[in-house]
Amino acid sequence: DLHSFPTRRSSDLHIGNLFGLPRNPIRSLTLLSGIFDLRPLLLTYVNDAVRMNEEDALLSSPQLRIDALQGEFPPSLVAYGDNETAEFKRQSGEFVEALTRKGHTAILREIAGRNHFDLPFDLAEETTVLGKLMLDHCRGGTK
Repeated sequence: DLHSFPTRRSSDLHIGNLFGLPRNPIRSLTLLSGIFDLRPLLLTYVNDAVRMNEEDALLSSPQLRIDALQGEFPPSLVAYGDNETAEFKRQSGEFVEALTRKGHTAILREIAGRNHFDLPFDLAEETTVLGKLMLDHCRGGTK
């Protein structure tokens, strides 16, 4: 399940397993309103249920693992809604910056009138702004 709450195991699936393969089987990624650095969650009520410690947060944060990875990362479209919290927007932007700094292809898009909960539905509709962007990205056209 690639949409599950990030844990050390799912982070390894999301990031770690994309490297070291003779040929990356993933053609592109579309990432929505991500929390790419889990450390801020340690101090929130969310962590009461998740019970993450500092090590878990460090190992499960894709943002913090980019510099250690080698190989080609799939071209990534990172999108968030303009009705998102500042933290979702900040983390999405910083993740794209980190990827591009490392030489990977990544683009950032803000989707007008949308939020964290709307965006997944937009993926299923090719008539939406995000649906069109994602299809174009998957075909290799989004720059």
